[in-house]
Amino acid sequence: LGFCTKLDDIDIKNTRADNISFAENLPNLMWLKAANNQIEDLNALEGCSQMYYLDLGNNQITDEKKKKQLRKAYSMSVVCMGSPSSPSPSMACSP
Repeated sequence: LGFCTKLDDIDIKNTRADNISFAENLPNLMWLKAANNQIEDLNALEGCSQMYYLDLGNNQITDEKKKKQLRKAYSMSVVCMGSPSSPSPSMACSP
């Protein structure tokens, strides 16, 4: 996917993906649906300045500081980053 630099919408829900490193080379990425996987690291999203919708619910993300940074950076978007340990879905998604 890293060679498809004009991609703006990716759906990898329920694919057992364990990383999103492909996003490092996708500056035009606006929609990423990656719920229900094994993703832990969010650093690849740092260059995705066009992000509008981000769904990382039910993954293995434990870095609370990174979650807060992403929520703040994408304040105009829907950001879902719940994990199996998050008791409340409403706490995981913010419009």
